[in-house]
Amino acid sequence: MMPDIRAFIRPELRDLKPYVNLRQSHDLGILLDLNESPWDREDKSNRYHSDFSALTAQLATLYGIASDEILLTRGSDEGIDLLIRLFCRPYYDAILICPPTFSMYRFYAKLQGITVMETPGDCENIKILFLCSPNNPTGHTTAPDEIFELCQKLAEKAIVVVDEAYIEFSTTESMTSYIQRYPNLVVLRTLSKAFGLAGLRCGALIAHKQLVQYLRAVLAPYPFSTATIQAAMDATKPACVVALKERVRCILTQRKIMQTALTALCCVKKVWPSEANFLLVEFNDAKKIYATCLENGIRLRDVSNEPGLENCLRISIGLPEQNESLINVLRKCV
Repeated sequence: MMPDIRAFIRPELRDLKPYVNLRQSHDLGILLDLNESPWDREDKSNRYHSDFSALTAQLATLYGIASDEILLTRGSDEGIDLLIRLFCRPYYDAILICPPTFSMYRFYAKLQGITVMETPGDCENIKILFLCSPNNPTGHTTAPDEIFELCQKLAEKAIVVVDEAYIEFSTTESMTSYIQRYPNLVVLRTLSKAFGLAGLRCGALIAHKQLVQYLRAVLAPYPFSTATIQAAMDATKPACVVALKERVRCILTQRKIMQTALTALCCVKKVWPSEANFLLVEFNDAKKIYATCLENGIRLRDVSNEPGLENCLRISIGLPEQNESLINVLRKCV
């Protein structure tokens, strides 16, 4: 039996109406309705970009879902923010995370006065479970069967959010195919990682169409620029997706090479297996390694303050020559 999605939503937001966008294109005659500049630019960037249907349809095809099951967001971060705002009441409800994991789940919860729990405890007030798979910063994935079990257990209680920012680098299947089976399942995708569009801030939230409708009501009007929409359209065309797969193969090859090279270094204690475009590495002295790399013009991510990750750094997989430069610097460290 399908759970009542409306029951998950904050009571005061259940009847919130989305911002009414009365304009669906730029070609509607004399436009005197939105207080824009009347001097048209060639790319129409003087106008609010209000029609995202083409990009929505293109991404829906890419992810194998219907157009009414996807909401375009400004990166995965906005999807996280929207979910917490829609489902969690400030100073009352909670989210559940599994640290070490992506820091923005905690950030947006704290920003809105939401309790962050790291163990199930009292599940009454837990409204959202966030799972990052592949996980950042460890690189491991959560098995689909485990996610299905969680969706079933929480069917009448909470939303299960699977953040798939790095799924293109993984052999694990995406959960996008299961949103019809589990209406309390939400999947986050992004064009920032494998598609190489981090600077555009464009992502997608995928869920049951009823849930997407509610989320649309808390989305800011006109969230994307004309340039963002066009760049995202270009990058997700079929021919570009073919090129993307080749770049992913290159990253996976380099990830394997880097794992072998790092494991052989005397300054390294452990290299975590990864299904993402990065490696989590434990060093004998992470602070020293970080400083040495910085002195040599190489920036790594210090995650040593995360629970259980003392002396750990996260290393993004770069181009072959970039990876070789890093290994050469680390070979000099003892």
